[in-house]
Amino acid sequence: MRCRVEGVARVALSFDDGPSARHTPLMLDQLARLGVRATFFLLGVHARRHPLIARRTAESGHEIGLHGYRHLPPALLPWPLLAREIETGRRVVREASGVAPRFYRAPFGLLRPAQAARLRTLALEPVLGDVYPDDHARPGADRIAARALARLGPGSILILHDASAVRDFDRRQTVAALATIVAGLEARRLAVGTIGELVSAANG
Repeated sequence: MRCRVEGVARVALSFDDGPSARHTPLMLDQLARLGVRATFFLLGVHARRHPLIARRTAESGHEIGLHGYRHLPPALLPWPLLAREIETGRRVVREASGVAPRFYRAPFGLLRPAQAARLRTLALEPVLGDVYPDDHARPGADRIAARALARLGPGSILILHDASAVRDFDRRQTVAALATIVAGLEARRLAVGTIGELVSAANG
């Protein structure tokens, strides 16, 4: 499972748990202002509720990833149940966004090696990340940005949230932190983009 991609002067920006009717549009607007693309790992249950936002995310040039159908911990699931969650989530996300996800991020970041191997046979590449600034806990925009910039380096994958797994918690602090994060990375001459772009750059 990819957590970090070495040897490239790039950082991947990613978001989990969306789409949210309230906060994903704010995130998309901010990313457009910053001129940055990201990878959005969608939950099927939310994509089903908000298909227009899922479609807008893809049509805005962002990469669509899969976070499952519901936010269940894969490591605790037998393979038949996990496979059903994956296939249902992938179908719903594809129908909503118009894009078949290439990457999969396990809820809670937990995935057994055997599960990862089986996912690859389904043409899904498991991806985690190496920088998690706990934006879901809403510690403040300045703290989110400071935590992220303190840990990010070449090849990093940053995990943020544009939504919540259950309730629609406020994600405006994450939106507000984006400008500082992107400016800080660009000052270090690190390009910011999608996970797909990061992997492609590493593979030459």
